[in-house]
Amino acid sequence: MSRAPYKLDRLATIVIALLLIALGLALIDWRYHLVLHGYSRRISLGSLPNWAATSWWPWAFAVATLILGLIGTWWLLAHLRNTTTKQTKMPQSDPHGTITLDTASLASAVADSLQKSGPFTSVKASSSQAGAATTVLVTAHLDKHADGTSIHEATQALQTQLRSAFPDQGVTARVLLDQTRSPRSERKSDASARVH
Repeated sequence: MSRAPYKLDRLATIVIALLLIALGLALIDWRYHLVLHGYSRRISLGSLPNWAATSWWPWAFAVATLILGLIGTWWLLAHLRNTTTKQTKMPQSDPHGTITLDTASLASAVADSLQKSGPFTSVKASSSQAGAATTVLVTAHLDKHADGTSIHEATQALQTQLRSAFPDQGVTARVLLDQTRSPRSERKSDASARVH
């Protein structure tokens, strides 16, 4: 999800929550007269019933519904946008030059490094961007002989490499360990089963 709908989500949630709280307090006060006592026994809709009887009302209602539908569709589609970026501007950039990071290559390098240094049958990685920070999301399928020590050593080595390459901590990695067998290992086991 991009930053714009994320900020809009938070703003809309706060506004709707405040409106619902205010409406709830008003209804409680209308029922029990805790603060104000001059409430009418009947709620008046004003001129709304007269508007509903006019010829323009269905058209206005249809236009309002269409606008709300378009806003809702945009909101849903905005949440489906992929946050994976191909390149990102590094914090070391200045007016003399811009340094960009190829995040796809970074994710591939992180996956290869973790694959070689740890007890994993397969490792896949992708990158996502949140402000100036780049996060590499890694999914590592554990080998059946993996133990806690070897996993810890592999992830610590990856962390050391990232800190060495990006001392400003602009790049971090999140590693998800998966005990299920990777599709590649399943294909290998199927092939060996056919050989036997």
